[in-house]
Amino acid sequence: MKKTDRSIYFALFILLSMMLMPFAVSAVSDPVDALSSSYRVKVVFLNQDPDPVEPGKYVNVRFKVENLGNDDLDDLTFEILPEYPFSLDSQKDATIDIGGLFGRQKDEYGAILDWKLRVDKDAIEGENEIKLRYTYPGKVSWITLDAFDINVRTHDAILMADSYKATPERVVSGNKVKLDITIKNFADSMVKDIKTKLSLPANFAPVGSTNEKTTKQIDAGKTMIVNYELMVDTDATSNVHKIPLEITYSDELGNSYSTNTTIGLIVDNPPKFVLNLEESDIYTNNKKGKVIISFSDVGFSNINFVRLTLLDTDDYNILSTPMVYLGNVEPDDYQTADYDIFVNSEKAVGNESLPLKFKIDFTDEYNKDVSKEETLYMPLYKDADAQKFGYVVGGNKYTPIIGAMIGILVIVFWLQMLVGAIRSKHGIGKKIMWIFLIVSTLVIGALLYYIFGRKSAE
Repeated sequence: MKKTDRSIYFALFILLSMMLMPFAVSAVSDPVDALSSSYRVKVVFLNQDPDPVEPGKYVNVRFKVENLGNDDLDDLTFEILPEYPFSLDSQKDATIDIGGLFGRQKDEYGAILDWKLRVDKDAIEGENEIKLRYTYPGKVSWITLDAFDINVRTHDAILMADSYKATPERVVSGNKVKLDITIKNFADSMVKDIKTKLSLPANFAPVGSTNEKTTKQIDAGKTMIVNYELMVDTDATSNVHKIPLEITYSDELGNSYSTNTTIGLIVDNPPKFVLNLEESDIYTNNKKGKVIISFSDVGFSNINFVRLTLLDTDDYNILSTPMVYLGNVEPDDYQTADYDIFVNSEKAVGNESLPLKFKIDFTDEYNKDVSKEETLYMPLYKDADAQKFGYVVGGNKYTPIIGAMIGILVIVFWLQMLVGAIRSKHGIGKKIMWIFLIVSTLVIGALLYYIFGRKSAE
């Protein structure tokens, strides 16, 4: 080839390259349209709000339009092209006329495009595409840009404890309780690697398993039941015991989630008490005395605001206040109440027991008022048996006779001394003195006369 031909081909290549250059696409990640060497349009996806957007919600998408060329560009029109799962409430909102762009109008001076899209409730989680196109005067067709990605994902906790059941509903300390927790997937997609963990208090322990359990997956809208069996310690108090539950899981995209809730287990220890006759000084009929009654808490729960009332019957009369307030009684503790009574029971004729009837009022640990009646039996004896058993002090059967004989002898002695003083040889003054002394001081005066008066009268 001649040198002249080569020069001609080279000149033609240079001329063709210059003619195609205005239509070259700028090497940037965002779509750029080349109108001419002086007009260069670049569209940048700014953000979505919210990010991610949940299925069934609205999302605002914003774009920035820049002119990277040197000359002004007039009457640009953009249109969004929503496809499933995106849609517009009105198709007339699809196009936006941004007017003109000055040369080198970019960065913070770029024009902003803003659309509000509805996301279908059945949208698949992940990146979903949305496309734009634009035109300008003199352009025969629309220029469609590469797709932009909108992030769709259920944003809130989608797996949670829907309900739980304890069997029995109210457990007594020292017993087992079965706990069934229903976990539901509220999302529209499967979740996997589910782990449930109970943070048990010190007086609860799992039986037959640990406090953590795992499940491979739960499909959308489905439920699963996690079973635990727990042992309640004997020292667990009557109360609603709060047990934290943590659930961790992952979605189909590998994103990890966790949710926390609290389960309440009711420990209900029924009040148990013992009423006992501690002391009594009444052993026979027609006697007044004191009885001491003890109230003991033999259960696992507190017994509060205890009032102990002795009920009146025909067998005895209550001489003191019938109701005694004992207050709060803790487990393995007791309080006492004293009563003064007078026994007038016919049961004392034989060796029988006298029923003492009591009413006990109190409040349990759940502030429930409780009222019960109890009967205690106090032993009564015949007089002879009471003396025999040493409950009362008594003499033998001759004691009254001996006492009467001694009384008669004293009276005879006193009369003899009085007659002796009257018949004595004392002078009238001394005689009157001794008679007055014997009459006024009785036995003492008679003894004095016997010792001193008789001898002086001889």
